[in-house]
Amino acid sequence: MLDTVAQDRGARLFDITKEQYPYLKDKDVGYKYSPDPKSPYKLEFYQQDDIPDWAKGKSTAIEVFHPQTTPQDLYGDYISHYAVNTDPKLQQMYQQFQKGITPQGKKFIAELVDEAKRGGEKNTETPEYMQRVVIPQYLRGYLVNQFEPKDFSQAYSPQQIQLLKQMKQYLGIK
Repeated sequence: MLDTVAQDRGARLFDITKEQYPYLKDKDVGYKYSPDPKSPYKLEFYQQDDIPDWAKGKSTAIEVFHPQTTPQDLYGDYISHYAVNTDPKLQQMYQQFQKGITPQGKKFIAELVDEAKRGGEKNTETPEYMQRVVIPQYLRGYLVNQFEPKDFSQAYSPQQIQLLKQMKQYLGIK
């Protein structure tokens, strides 16, 4: 019975996310729930050349592997991997956010890279990996609370926190 409930929730998770975050209502996103307890990831975000066959014709797609995945996780990945590059207002804020990374923020980012290495990730030092994986993770840390609030003052400058608050307001994140 619990497996059926988890399967149903997993299948409906993107609909739940769209209800919670109206910004997504008109977005062209493929979604698939593929429970896989062995996956090291909660979810995978696809775009452009990475779109799997089950989502052909969509601009982006999200595949969820773990039942613990939340609407915030889906929304955070959509924002940090796609919307910051396609929504002009977010794009501008994201560029300012990246320019505002302080030496203390760079130190925090280096810890994220070290954590990825310890987790078996490859090519973590490349600029492509930083832009594709680490900086989006750094953004999500505050934006959708994937980091502990106690870490915020160490990870972000006051200017970045102000920008992140503006992003949250624009995106309807409480």
